[in-house]
Amino acid sequence: MPGFGSNVARMQEFSALLEIGLTEVYKDDLPTHKVLYKAWLRERTAKEFTEDSLVTTGLGPMPAKGVGAPFITDKPFISNPKDFVMLTYGLGFVAEYELIRWDKYSVFTGITKKLARSGTDRKNIIAHAILNNSFSTADPVYTTYANEALCANSHTLLRGGTGKNAPSSPVGLSYLGIQEAITDYDLLVNEDGLYVMLDASLLICHPQKKWIARTLLESDYRPDNANMNKNTIKSEVTSYHCSPYLTSATAWWLVADKSHLKMTFDIGDDLHFRRDFDFATWNNVFSMYGSWRVNVLHWHGLWGTPGV
Repeated sequence: MPGFGSNVARMQEFSALLEIGLTEVYKDDLPTHKVLYKAWLRERTAKEFTEDSLVTTGLGPMPAKGVGAPFITDKPFISNPKDFVMLTYGLGFVAEYELIRWDKYSVFTGITKKLARSGTDRKNIIAHAILNNSFSTADPVYTTYANEALCANSHTLLRGGTGKNAPSSPVGLSYLGIQEAITDYDLLVNEDGLYVMLDASLLICHPQKKWIARTLLESDYRPDNANMNKNTIKSEVTSYHCSPYLTSATAWWLVADKSHLKMTFDIGDDLHFRRDFDFATWNNVFSMYGSWRVNVLHWHGLWGTPGV
């Protein structure tokens, strides 16, 4: 089969697995992470290989109207569309027939599970790239419809004016930092400049900040002083999520209910496994394929800072 000849698992290199007398064969069966991004990101089925979306406004604030004066009219604004293209992934394993046939220690019988682990890991990497790139405009896949960083202290609104979902200066994960984020949620405006109601419900951070997150959200009293003041943020932000797929140990985010996020993880083909053989050699061919993409359109419902 074309493309398989250069990296085939052959009897010669795995000959020890075909002999009797080994005391132990250690298999890497440690559990790996399941899909983690579902804690904060919606998953949906893609309808097309390439899709596009745009943002529309409602109407602006109602102006004054004099008695007998004509109405002032308004109309919605629309953004330029943003395209989303499916990405394809796949991994194969090819082994000589005899290696699979005489595998005394069942080393290769779990190859399906190992391929699935690899595919799930890639899905987690792709999804968490949204957060890992949320402070940058370098890759348009992760920017807003207006080509702005997903988390910024000034977003241009379609009807004019600005909004924000990041502090003026980066702030570390702390009691006062979360207070600032909640205040920004309370002052959040839509593309028309109207105040909207979105509540931060989930704190996302790197595993190195897990203990800080637990202390901030589970303590009865403010952990930043010794005066036993009531911890008021624990009733605002009710849970936290830590992920090793986050690349920054200092960055953190507050996320509203994921149903409000204008970003999704789209699945074209979920992980598909195939087993074939090369008719010329009888080599066993195992492969797994998947196609996914992230749709990042708008910043509403996400607040973030690179931290300090």
